[in-house]
Amino acid sequence: MIDLDGGERRTVHRGGAAPVATADGHLLFVRGHTLYAMAFDPDEGMARGLPVLVMDDLAASVGNQEDDDGSAQYAVDHHGTLFYLDSGGGLIENSQLTMLDIVTGDTEDIGGLDLYRDLMMSPDGKMLALSRGPYGEEDIYILELDSGNETMLTRRRSVEYMGAWTPDSKEFIWSQGSDDGSHFELWRRRVDGATPAKYVADMPIGSGAWASDVSRDGRTLLVTVWEGAALKNVHTLDLTAENPELVPFIDGPEDVWGPRFVGEGDYVMYQEQIPPLTHNLFLRRWPDTGAVWS
Repeated sequence: MIDLDGGERRTVHRGGAAPVATADGHLLFVRGHTLYAMAFDPDEGMARGLPVLVMDDLAASVGNQEDDDGSAQYAVDHHGTLFYLDSGGGLIENSQLTMLDIVTGDTEDIGGLDLYRDLMMSPDGKMLALSRGPYGEEDIYILELDSGNETMLTRRRSVEYMGAWTPDSKEFIWSQGSDDGSHFELWRRRVDGATPAKYVADMPIGSGAWASDVSRDGRTLLVTVWEGAALKNVHTLDLTAENPELVPFIDGPEDVWGPRFVGEGDYVMYQEQIPPLTHNLFLRRWPDTGAVWS
């Protein structure tokens, strides 16, 4: 609880997210996809007793719940009625990979139902990079489209964000949380799994990062760096340097993200958001000359 007048903070309960205080003196919160309730005194700012399970399979988007990161689809009205969205035992998150032939309209299923997160086709069109698994525990895999063979690139309990293929389709670059959880790191690995993953660079403390795209010559990585949910900027990273460091490329004042090399690699396209809902696409020359086209 936070006192809006004096700013005093008080920890009511640890180990949950998406809290709701009800009029009849209960505190509701989620752990994973489970909803719990505790007796709660708002005047004293104290929860009493042990959490009691209310229901399982609540639809929720959960990150690091120890830091109250996440949201849950439920609400309680002043009569004490609970409204919620049921996740159907988690199956609502399952999906089926399907290839569509845009000429004939034919489709072909790939694999079975699973918790697929993100997909990215290799430059040569022969492989698919995909992330799979519960949020915060997903791993990245490489799927060969012709044979159906799959290689697991990562094997760790951490948030991992899909990244960028190298132009020769031989390596993949991604970002993941550090072991101590203080920052994100960039890693790369051969997609055939023949060699261990290789550390690339640290991201700023308290910031997140997406590896976005690699230049046609394989030297430069475009990275979207964000500070919380409030500010996103685009940086570059020299992949040939011994100790590469981020260099600002497109630095506000608005949120900018998702850069891609386009054409013959002599332009970078990126998105800008002007609050609250205006989105623009921009082109910028590469190497940068300062000229920008909307």
